[in-house]
Amino acid sequence: MLTGRLERVDPADGPHIHHDNYPHLRAFIERQLCYALQDVYDPGRFDPDHYAAAALAAFARRHDPATDGDLSRALAVVMAWDQVMRGLIHWDQTDPKPSLENYLTLPVTVADRDVERENQELRAALADRERVIHALRNTRALRLCYALTRAWRALRGGR
Repeated sequence: MLTGRLERVDPADGPHIHHDNYPHLRAFIERQLCYALQDVYDPGRFDPDHYAAAALAAFARRHDPATDGDLSRALAVVMAWDQVMRGLIHWDQTDPKPSLENYLTLPVTVADRDVERENQELRAALADRERVIHALRNTRALRLCYALTRAWRALRGGR
């Protein structure tokens, strides 16, 4: 039994299917490429933004190294790559071929983040801003602005 989100489920009773056809990452990559090459693409409907968004979405959907470790990272990159490859295969079938100048290319690189450190920095920045706001509230200029605003409203009949 694997840990994290990826696991093998053994039902108590009844028929079941185990989908154990990827003995290693290479087999998974080969299968994804085979699927991409066999897919049918409409040459008149190529949209590079669709494939770029699909690549990023596929990566985000599968990337959870905190739960599933490096396997999650590897599968997320492969599935993002799959969408980029599908986009290029689709592009290759269009005529005339649009420019790929603005086409998003991967691999995606993910930097490990120290979330607790980031949270501390955000809290410190927020505290600094609150101190500045508090200091501004106590300035004579700001009090004068408030007094002028109240006087102006009173002259306009409270509107």
